Amino acid sequence: MSNFDNSQWSNSSFTQEYREQADDYIPERRRLIEIAQSLYDHFVKDGLHRRVLDLGCGDGLMIQELLKVDRDMDATLVDGRVSRPAELHRQPLAEPYVSVTTHTAPIS
Repeated sequence: MSNFDNSQWSNSSFTQEYREQADDYIPERRRLIEIAQSLYDHFVKDGLHRRVLDLGCGDGLMIQELLKVDRDMDATLVDGRVSRPAELHRQPLAEPYVSVTTHTAPIS
């Protein structure tokens, strides 16, 4: 059992509450997300169908935010700490997007 498994972060209700309050905990969080969206929009999105790999995705927040910029990307989310990556959101991440695949990879 890892230290993660013994922490509050392994408790889905704790992580959901943290995420809902994250803008209070990390004042610049919303601005950092906007910067990531802008970088993707200006340097990656070019009208072609893009494939994005998010390693260590946690609950999939970054891909969820990038999908607001490019709904046609294929996103693969991989995390070893979350039993089902990107499924901690209240609304399914894959809807109504073209292709979102989640994987759990063992981390040793």
